[in-house]
Amino acid sequence: MRIVSPAEMLHGQYDSNVTYPTGDPRVVTDHLGVKTFCLRTGDRCMSYFMNPDAFQPFIFANGQWTADVEYDHTCSGENSHVKWTSTLPLPPSPSDPITNLSGHGYAQSIGGKCASLSFEQTMTRTGN
Repeated sequence: MRIVSPAEMLHGQYDSNVTYPTGDPRVVTDHLGVKTFCLRTGDRCMSYFMNPDAFQPFIFANGQWTADVEYDHTCSGENSHVKWTSTLPLPPSPSDPITNLSGHGYAQSIGGKCASLSFEQTMTRTGN
């Protein structure tokens, strides 16, 4: 028997806003389509935000989405390896579709001149 997960309410188009408390510019990724796929038990799901230029994979478990991504990035002309994590809790009274997710994360730079920074992230639904 299949159990419906609250993560399945996350679908459509979203904008991702990342704000750094250090005053660094806000990063905005527009028009990310999201698809959510869940195990039959409903306890774990994959929500994959993507557009032609960007992607953000999140795993839903225990009432929150978690992203854990590693990538290479250039800062001040030097390459750096970045470990990027973000946690977005399920809203207390989610609607279908979920209109807004907010949470926090950390971008850890390993080598190079990129700074390691905490950030706040918001996913705002913009349409189907």
